[in-house]
Amino acid sequence: MPTHSLDLRQRVVAAYQTGKTSIRQVAERFMVTKRTVHRWVRQYQQTQDLTPKKVGTKRVGILEQHRQEVMAIIAEHPDFYLWQYQELLRERLGIDVSTVTIHNFLKKQGMTLKKRLTAARESKKRRCKENDYSLLI
Repeated sequence: MPTHSLDLRQRVVAAYQTGKTSIRQVAERFMVTKRTVHRWVRQYQQTQDLTPKKVGTKRVGILEQHRQEVMAIIAEHPDFYLWQYQELLRERLGIDVSTVTIHNFLKKQGMTLKKRLTAARESKKRRCKENDYSLLI
C-alpha cells in the first residue's frame, strides 16, 4: 500500500492543530481514516516529523544467527536430507526449525542439496553387478 505524501500529512496535522475541528471532521475533509489522523498527530507531537516510517522488519533469521555452526554441520554432512539437518540442528544447537526454513537459508547461501548424479550412476552400476542380469538373456 503506498504511503501518503508528506504534503498531505502536513495539511492534515495543521488542520487539526488549528483547534477548530475534531479528528473525525479532519478525516472526512481529507478522506483518510480517523486512525490515520490520530497516528499522524501523535507522531508529530512526539517527533516533530511526519515522514513515513520504514516498512518491513530488520529481523535476522534464526539460522542466520547461527550461520557458522549451520554451515559447519552442512560441510560435515553434505549428503543429508533436510529432515536430517533439522534433527541435527535440534540436537546440537537446540534450534527447532522447519525444513522449509532450512531450504530457504540454503537458497540464500547459494547452496543446493541436489544429490550428485555420479553417486546415482555408481549406485546403479553396483546394483547391476550384484544382480547379474546377463543370465536372463
